[in-house]
Amino acid sequence: MQQYEDAMAQAYEAMSTRRPVDEDTTLLGEHRMRWTGVYVVLYTDSQPTHVGFFGASGD
Repeated sequence: MQQYEDAMAQAYEAMSTRRPVDEDTTLLGEHRMRWTGVYVVLYTDSQPTHVGFFGASGD
């Protein structure tokens, strides 16, 4: 949990605010090109426990 809190603190510092203006924010997938994907590895107690896949087809 501490790693998550540290990462969020760094993100908030980079944005210079804890509450970004709605017009300034977008969803991660809004700017992704077609036929691309990403994956994330989630950890629990420093051990990988889940893998998430996200992507967009060319439809």
